[in-house]
Amino acid sequence: MSTTRPQWFGHAWTFLQSVAEKFLADNGFFYTSALAFNILLYFIPLSLLMVSLLGYTVLDSERAMNEVKSVLQSFLPQSQQAMAEGLAAVVADRGLLGVAGLVSFVVFSSFLFGSVRIVLNQVFHAQQSRTFIRGVGIDLLITLLVAALLLGVVINTSFVTIVWTLAEDYPSLAPFFTPALTVWDRVLGFVAMVALFYVLYRVAPAVTLPSEALLIGALSAALLFQVARWGFAWYVSMAQASLVLYGTLGGLMFFFMWLYYASLVFILGAEVAWFCASRSDARDKGSLA
Repeated sequence: MSTTRPQWFGHAWTFLQSVAEKFLADNGFFYTSALAFNILLYFIPLSLLMVSLLGYTVLDSERAMNEVKSVLQSFLPQSQQAMAEGLAAVVADRGLLGVAGLVSFVVFSSFLFGSVRIVLNQVFHAQQSRTFIRGVGIDLLITLLVAALLLGVVINTSFVTIVWTLAEDYPSLAPFFTPALTVWDRVLGFVAMVALFYVLYRVAPAVTLPSEALLIGALSAALLFQVARWGFAWYVSMAQASLVLYGTLGGLMFFFMWLYYASLVFILGAEVAWFCASRSDARDKGSLA
């Protein structure tokens, strides 16, 4: 046991070092910046579309609006009331904004997933390239798959809100529903995140890595993303004084940092998947020899 553990740490350190070296060799920070910018453009119509969908379901309830206001108050203390009023106006005009959000969502999706294809082709060392028509078709397919995942998130949000409302109406059920809903929401959120990374790693690039390698990469990216969420929440709670001072500007700064980190995590997960696939190929060739 005393020799096995150091060997395991040595292999893990070598693996992480190799991932970092390949990330730098692939111009990872440059692609991270490009992805973060495209995600920012993508986030605007996505927000309109999500708010429009929630406007027909969850946000019609008073409790959901109070939850939104409390979240805004936590992150943007000086401007949460104005943003809550703006959100209520968006919900009131959800039909028009839903159409605008859908059209712009499709347009900016092509920009984002086109850049995702370029990044993953670079990371996975894809030799062959797709035709323009096939590339556009792949972008549309990814858009539909991501939209299906988002629809699942909206349905889950509606379900959780309905159950919370029932728990408030029947206090005797609260001790059962509270832990169950908490576990359900966190597990389903993590599964959705893994599914999102896996779909992008599987469909977007011109080459297809083994499913096991893609799953390991998706799990790695999702774990890094979840750890960052906890760290981000802790940092925001510790920086309340700065948020009060800078208001909306501070919230935007954290938001831009979060987009950059999400892009970084996405590329690192792809690097992990590529290394797992490379080691699997090396073992297969060694066994054949």
